[in-house]
Amino acid sequence: MKVNEFIDKWKRISLNERASAQEHFIDLCRLMEHPTPAEDDPLGEHFTFEKGVVKTAGTQGYADVWKKGFFAFEYKKKKRDLGLALEQLTRYAAALENPPLHIVCDTVRFIIETRWTNTVVKRHEFELEDLSDPEKFKILHTAFHNPEKLRPTITRADITRDAANKFQVISDRLQQRYPDREAVAHFVNQLVFCFFANSVKLLPDGLWLKLLKHIEQRPNNANAAFNRMFQAMEKGGYIDFDAIKIFNGGLFSGSDALTLDQDDINLLISANKLDWSLIDPTIFGTLFERFLDPDKRAQIGAHYTDPTKIMLVIDPVIKRPLEAQWLKVRAQIEAVMMPVTQPTTFEQRQSKSIGKEFTAACRKAEIIRDDFLARLAKLRILDPACGSGNFLYLALHVVKDIAHKAILECVGFGLTHTVNPVGPEILHGIEINPFAAELARTTIWIGDIQWELNNAAFNRPEPILRNLNAIECRDALLTKQGDKYVAADWPEVDYIIGNPPFLGGKKLLAGLGDEYVTNLRSAYAARLPDFSDFVCFWFEKGREMVASGFAKNAGFVSTNSISGGSNRVVLDAIVDELQIFEAWSNEPWVLDGASVRVAVICFAQENNMNHLNGEPVLTINSDLTSTKSNLTKALQLLENSHRAFIGIQPSGAFQVSDKIARAWLKEPLNPNGKPNSNVLAPFPNAMDLVRRSEQRWLVDFGIHMSKSEANLYQSPFEFLKEHVYPVRQQNKLARAREEWWLTWCPRPEFRSAKQNLTRYIATPRVAKHRVFVWLEKSVLPDCQVVAIARDDDTTFGILHSRFHEAWSLRLCTYLGVGNDPRYTPTTTFSTFPFPPSLTPNIPAKTYAKNPHAMRIAKAAKRLDELRRNWLNPPDLVDIVPEVVSGFPDRIIPKNAEAAVMLKSRTLTNLYNQRPQWLSDAHFALDQTVASAYGWAEDITTDNALTNLLALNLERAAHEKIR
Repeated sequence: MKVNEFIDKWKRISLNERASAQEHFIDLCRLMEHPTPAEDDPLGEHFTFEKGVVKTAGTQGYADVWKKGFFAFEYKKKKRDLGLALEQLTRYAAALENPPLHIVCDTVRFIIETRWTNTVVKRHEFELEDLSDPEKFKILHTAFHNPEKLRPTITRADITRDAANKFQVISDRLQQRYPDREAVAHFVNQLVFCFFANSVKLLPDGLWLKLLKHIEQRPNNANAAFNRMFQAMEKGGYIDFDAIKIFNGGLFSGSDALTLDQDDINLLISANKLDWSLIDPTIFGTLFERFLDPDKRAQIGAHYTDPTKIMLVIDPVIKRPLEAQWLKVRAQIEAVMMPVTQPTTFEQRQSKSIGKEFTAACRKAEIIRDDFLARLAKLRILDPACGSGNFLYLALHVVKDIAHKAILECVGFGLTHTVNPVGPEILHGIEINPFAAELARTTIWIGDIQWELNNAAFNRPEPILRNLNAIECRDALLTKQGDKYVAADWPEVDYIIGNPPFLGGKKLLAGLGDEYVTNLRSAYAARLPDFSDFVCFWFEKGREMVASGFAKNAGFVSTNSISGGSNRVVLDAIVDELQIFEAWSNEPWVLDGASVRVAVICFAQENNMNHLNGEPVLTINSDLTSTKSNLTKALQLLENSHRAFIGIQPSGAFQVSDKIARAWLKEPLNPNGKPNSNVLAPFPNAMDLVRRSEQRWLVDFGIHMSKSEANLYQSPFEFLKEHVYPVRQQNKLARAREEWWLTWCPRPEFRSAKQNLTRYIATPRVAKHRVFVWLEKSVLPDCQVVAIARDDDTTFGILHSRFHEAWSLRLCTYLGVGNDPRYTPTTTFSTFPFPPSLTPNIPAKTYAKNPHAMRIAKAAKRLDELRRNWLNPPDLVDIVPEVVSGFPDRIIPKNAEAAVMLKSRTLTNLYNQRPQWLSDAHFALDQTVASAYGWAEDITTDNALTNLLALNLERAAHEKIR
C-alpha cells in the first residue's frame, strides 16, 4: 500500500473503534512493509491483536495490538481523548512486559511516546496527512522495524545531575551567608520539591513560573513570596485566584525561607527549564549529600549506590519472598475462577445462572486478593542507616510493583480493578543526621508520586505528602539509659535492608571520637571484638532482630573484609544461629567516587534456596564460601605461635633515603665511639618485596634506648628531632610524646625470634600474589610486611606450596581496588597445619635429614634460585658489598640500559606472566609437600583443604587436652 492510498482511504472512514482498529492496523502493516500479526506470529506469542495478561477467563486485551519489545498500540474512536488511551497503556505497561513505545491512534491522529527505563519520555505527534512527510513516516516506520533508534539520548541521570549541580551552586552561595547548614539544606529541599510539584502539575499551571518571574523583577520580595507559597502548601489555600493543594508532611512547616539575591534567583529560573518530574531521587539525594559537613559523612555513609547494586539486597530480602507469596495467592484465585467463565457474549450476560456463578466467584476471589494487598500495605521495611533514602525508595517501588502486578493479573481473571493500597507508610528508617533524615523523606515522597504517575495510578487525596514519622532522626546503635549508653532498639519490622557506614575498626576513633567509640564498644562488649569495623554493629543488631523474631529477613552491604579476621565474628554468630541465604562475596562498589570491593549478605532464620555470587549452593559459610571444608572452624595452633610477626610500625618520619643513610654510614664514629650503623637498618615495605626495592632505611633506636643514649648518634638523632619530634608532640598519647625518638611498635618479640637466625622469611600483608622472599637478619621489615622467623628452606617451601596459598586465600580478607588478599599472622599463618614433624615449633636442624624435609628444601631452593636469576640476571646487574659490613649486598644496574630493563623485572610481573619454568618449579614443590602430608601428589586443592581442616582440628584438640 502506498502512502497516498492509505491517507485517502482512512480520512473518509469513520467507524467505531472495534470495527476499524484491526483493519486500520493491517493496512498500516502493508504501508510499513511489515508482516501482520497473523503472518508474523500465528500463535500470538510476541505479536498479536487484543493482548491481555491472562486469556483463561476470556478477557479483552489490554492493548489492541502488542509487539513484544517494540510497542503497545491502542485505538480510540475519532476525536476521543488520546491522552486517556496513553494512560490506559501506562496503567497496563507492566502486564505488557513494559514495551519501549506506547502508540495511540484514532485512525487520523498518531501519538508515539518513548518509555525506556531511566530515559526522558519523548512524544511524537502527527496527523494522518503528515505521513506524506518523509520524516514523520520514518518515525512510524522505525517503530515497526527498529524502535531502538527512537530511544532518547538524554537519561534521567543526566537531568538529575544537571539539577543537582544547579542546586549545589545555590546551596554553596547560601552557605556563604548562613552558617546554619541544616537551615540551608531545609530551604533547598523545599525548593527542590516545589520544582518537582510544578513539573508533575501538583501546583496550578504556570503559578511557579509566575512566582519566579515576580521575584526576578522584585528580589526584595523573594523571601515573602516563598513564605507565602510554603504556608499555602502546608495548610492549603489560595495565592491570588489559584487554589493550592495541602501538601503537609512536615516539609513546609517550621522555618522561614532564606533571603535570596539576584544571582540566586537567576539560578532558580535556569533550573525551572528542567523537567523535574524525571529526576531520579536515588541520584539526587546522593548528590544533595554533598551539602553535608564532611566530618559527618563517615557517620551517615554519604555516598552514591547504584540501584542495580541496591537490588542485590532488596531482591532476595523483599522481592522474592513477596513474589512467592503472590504465586500462592494467585493459585488460590485461579482455583476459584477457573470453574466459571466470564460472560462475554450477549446470551451469556442474559443468563442469570452464568452471571450469578461468575459474580459469586469474583467476590470470593476479590476477598483473597484484597487480603493479600492489605498484607502488602501493612508491611514494615526498615533501613537503620537510611542516609538519603535510596534503599527505602527502591524497596517501596518493589512492593508497589508486586501489588500492581497482582491487581492486573486479577483483572485478567475478570475481577474488578482496585486501587493500589501500598504507600510510603510501610517504610521505616533511622538516620542520625537531621538533614539526611529529611532528605530521605523527600526522596520517598518524590519516588512514591513518580511511581503513581508512571503507572497512571495517581489519585491521591490531600494532604499530598503523608507524614513519615517512621523515618527517625536518631542514633541506630546507641541510646542513653541512666548514666550509661546501651544498644539502641530498632522497631519490629518484616524486613531490614541497608548500606551501613564503611569505617574500619582502626579508623573509628578518628571518625567518631573517643567518647562515642568507648560507649559503643562498651555497649556491645559481649557481642563484638573491640576493633570490629563499624558495619559489624549493624550486622549484630540485624542478627539480634531476626533471631528474636522481630524481623523475618535482613540484608546489608559491607566491605568485603567482614568475612575475615575479627570482623567475621558477627558472621560466625549469624551462621551459628541463623542462615545466610544470599551473598555476594566480592562485588565492585563506588564509595565517595572511589572503587571499592564489598560483600552483600542476606540472612534469615531459614530459607530453602541459597545463592552465592549468583549461583545456587547448598550452604553458605561465614567466610562467604560454600565448600564442604568450612575453614572458618579452623583454630590457631600453639605449634605455630611466636613465629609470624607484623613488621615495625614507626608512626612518624623515621625513614630516610638510601643516599642519606649511606652518607651517615660513612661518617666517623659518634661521641660514644659507635657507628651510625648501630641505629640504621634497611627497611623494605610490601612494595619493595614484589617490585624493585627503593632502598629505604629506618632510624631505629631499638626498644628501650634512652634519649641520652640516642642523642649520641648525632646525625640520626638530629634528623628525628627535626622531622619526628614536632609531630609527636601533637599526639594525644603520652608515650608517643614522651618517647618520640622510638618507633611506635618496635616488635620486640620479632627481634628476639630472629636473634639466632641468619635470615628470615617475609611476605607482603596485602598483595595480588602470595609470594615469600628471604630477608637478611639485619633488615627490619615495615608493618605492611609479615615476617616469619624461620631460616630453613623446608619452611619456605611449605609456605610457597599451593596448599598453604589456598588456605591463606580462604582465611584472609581482601583490600583495595585491586581486591588483593591480606595475609595475617593470626588467621592465615597460625591456623595452618604444617606437615607432620615439620611444624614451626621444631628446630630445623632436628629434621635436616628427614627425607620429606630434604625433598621440599631442594625444590624450594630451586624455585628461589630461578626467581633470583630472573629478577637480577648477572649480565644486567653488579652485586657489590654495602659501604659497611653486616648489611645486604647492593644490587646495581650495570648501565642505564640495564636499569630500564630491570624496572619490569619484579615478582608481580613474573607471577602475572607465570612462565612455564615458574609453573614447573611450583609444581615440583607442590608434589614434595603433598608427599610430606602423606597425600597423593596430584591431590585436588579442595580435598587438600578438607584434609588440612581435619588436621587443624585434630591438633587443636590435642593441644587443648595437653
